[in-house]
Amino acid sequence: IGKMKKSNSTLQSMSGERLTSLDDVFRIAEEKIIDRINLKIECFNQEAWTRGILKIALGIGHKILGEEWSFGHEASKIRQIVINSIDNWKTDPRGQISCELDRTLRLALGKTVQVRDASLHTVGILPGPDGNGIMAISLFGGNNVPESVIFAGKLPDRFLRALNEKSCANMVMGYRNDPRNRTTTPITFGEIDRRIAAQGPTDRKLMRLYASKTSK
Repeated sequence: IGKMKKSNSTLQSMSGERLTSLDDVFRIAEEKIIDRINLKIECFNQEAWTRGILKIALGIGHKILGEEWSFGHEASKIRQIVINSIDNWKTDPRGQISCELDRTLRLALGKTVQVRDASLHTVGILPGPDGNGIMAISLFGGNNVPESVIFAGKLPDRFLRALNEKSCANMVMGYRNDPRNRTTTPITFGEIDRRIAAQGPTDRKLMRLYASKTSK
């Protein structure tokens, strides 16, 4: 706690409660008394988590959207958060840094029970209204780990044009990765489109998703 205070960081429990004293830590700890006292304490450094997630967002944006995005205005807003201390953040991250993915988004990305139980990483980009997009990041299947939805901003024109071509079904929109053996499997637009279509009207659901998962 002393180290966190010196660095002007915030210490939080996994439920989001701010921890400012040793009493706070003991209050949320799970105690088990045997021949000695064991304490299980789960803490969450929101600032460090935000930087880590946004680094992943920059990486997936560069990989899928290309240099036009990663060296453009939208990525620069994310980058300035990554490289600066929280006191110098010009804007807060747009999106949900610590959340649980919406059911529609989970299904669209193929984040099934099997994916969750295997603790696989899932990252992907989905287009939204007006040429904007969102990035979804689920680490370790979301097992006791917060998931994230990041506002990607305006998608590159080249990328949007490619989505309207007949060959767009093969476009890579994300990846699934097994952290144990580093096996990576691409997630294509065709897969996402089929999964969303199976749920109902595509446009309306994506618009609702976009509206509920992005904020200033």
